[in-house]
Formats: sequence, C-alpha cells, structure tokens
Amino acid sequence: MKKMKFLSVLILCVVLAVIVTSCSDDSKDSENKVYTFTYAHPFPPGDSPHHLAGLLLEEFLGKASDGRIKVEIYPSGQLGNDASTFPQLEAGTLSATQVATRNFIGFYPEFQVLEIPYLFSDVNAQSFLESPFVNYVDTKVNDKLPNVRVTGLSFNGFRQWMMSEPVTEYEDLKGLRIRTIPSPLHEKFYTDLGLNPVSVPWNDVYTALSTGVISGLDQPFTDIMSNNFFDFTKHVYMDDNIFHSVTWLLSDTWYQQLPEDLQEVVLEGMERAATLFTLEYFNNEAEYARMFEEKGGTIIRVKDKDLDLRDQKAEDMYIWFFETYGDAAEEIWTEVQNSIEWADDYESEKTSDWLYDF
Repeated sequence: MKKMKFLSVLILCVVLAVIVTSCSDDSKDSENKVYTFTYAHPFPPGDSPHHLAGLLLEEFLGKASDGRIKVEIYPSGQLGNDASTFPQLEAGTLSATQVATRNFIGFYPEFQVLEIPYLFSDVNAQSFLESPFVNYVDTKVNDKLPNVRVTGLSFNGFRQWMMSEPVTEYEDLKGLRIRTIPSPLHEKFYTDLGLNPVSVPWNDVYTALSTGVISGLDQPFTDIMSNNFFDFTKHVYMDDNIFHSVTWLLSDTWYQQLPEDLQEVVLEGMERAATLFTLEYFNNEAEYARMFEEKGGTIIRVKDKDLDLRDQKAEDMYIWFFETYGDAAEEIWTEVQNSIEWADDYESEKTSDWLYDF
C-alpha cells in the first residue's frame, strides 16, 4: 500500500515537472519570438508624414521591444489603396495603416462630419485629435470592423484648390475637372461650386494629371510636393476648404497574438506615429508652400469678395449633412462639439522632442 502511494506521488511529481518545464519553454518561446509588424501607406518613400511615421514606428518598436518586433514598411500603395486595406487589417495580414477620413463612406458615412467645408478652420487641431472623439470613433468603426482598432487621428492640413489652370476666384473653378473618390459630400460640394468631379484612385492621380483627365485636386501643400503633382498643378487658390484628417488603424487580429508587454509597446508606437503626422504638418506646411512658390507656383489667397460665398457653402453643406444622415448626424455632431470644447481647455504636451524621447 505504501509502495502504491509512493508511486502515485512520484508520478504526480513527474507530471508537475513536465508541466512546469512546458510552461517555462512556452514563456521562453514567447520572449524569444520575433513578431513582424507590417505598415502600409500610399505615398512614395521620402519625407512625407506617411513615410516618416513608418520610420518612427520602425525605430521605436524595434528599440522598445528589444528587437522582438520587426517593422516592414510598404510605401507607394504596394498593398493596395486605402479601401483595400480594411480586409487585410481584419485578417491580420496587415498590422497597421492610416487612411483618409473619406474612405469610411461605405460603412460609416456620417464620419464625413470632419470634412464639412470651412467649419473647422478655428479648431485647435492637435488638441481636438487627442480628445475623447478618438474613442468614440473607435467604438463606431469597431461595430462594423470588429477586428480593427482606431488608435488615433491625425491632421494633414487644410485642402486647397490646386489646379493646372489659373484660378483667381471661385468663378474660375467652374467647368474644371477635379479629382475625387466616391464621396457624396465631396461630390455635392464640388458640383455646387461648378466643378466636374472625376473619380480617380490616389495611385493614378499623377497619370490623370499628366493626361488631362483631371484639371487638379484639393490637397494640402505637403501632399502636392511629396508626390510631384507640382509638375502639373502650378496654380493654387488658398481658402482652407476642408479639414484633411487621417485615421490610424491597427489590426486587432494581429495585436491579440502579442504578449501584454508588447501590446503596450505597439499602442505607444501608434500614438507617437499619429502625433508625428500632425506635427509634420504644423512644422512643414508653410515650408512646402514656400517651395511651391520658389518653383514657380502661384498662390492666391481667397478674395474678400468670395468670403460671403464661402460662408454660404459652409452653411449649405452643414444643412445637407444633417438632412442626409439624420439622427446619426446629430449624434456625431454632438460628439464633435463636446470634443472641441474639451480641446479648448487642453494643451497637448506632445512635442517634436517627445516623439524621439525613448
């Protein structure tokens, strides 16, 4: 009987030892495993905020993870346009990206609220983009894309009219062909100003400009100069028409495979990338405008006689937005207003020095 008890205890000890060894091995495997973080964006390699954010992610994630996260950057739309990244994020084959706000139209059309023309010119952009509005958008997007996280918003400047033909007033825009993607808000805005909107994917814009398919586009100076669109768009009518924001997305499918310590590292990396994107605009947009003029480009700031028309278009688009999206518009507008008030009392401490303090 004693021998049987001894054997039972011995077997139990062996089993426990195997379990402990197995757990220890699993822990060591987790500590030694290298995770590949894939980041995609539509701009060419260079000094665009899109690519600089990727380089920051590469440096920060590599250092903060002690080499356990390896970053792969796919620029120039190598993995497809903004809209095509959604299923890749859901599947976990793409770790992270940022997309322009208008790309949510297919499943979250009221998110166009940020692009109502002329309504956000006085907003403290950096503070607003760090407001609780980010969490609200994350919840809404997650309802439609359950395996995707919204980790931040960035400001990429105000859109300006950048055309191949001289524009000295709104009247000169009439009849010109402007690039757009399928967006009810943008298409109505352009049409109301007399423009002819033409749907062109981002990666095809340069060709469309060179062949005359479009006469121009509305983008910040940063985008124009980073993509060499200046080759064709040498005339700018500057009226800060649309608040150009991008949304930072993280694949939750990919994120959930990480140990907790690396999850924290990735979220901090995404926060730094979103901040860099916004600060790049504040630090460099004026410089890009100066470069544009040095290369022979012409900038004409909105004329006083156009201000009344600009205000009227803002009101028209505001009314259209609420009539089109009803209760959903009311809800998101309330969140925007609350976050703007929050931003008025908040001063961001995230500076260029903070970005690389790691």
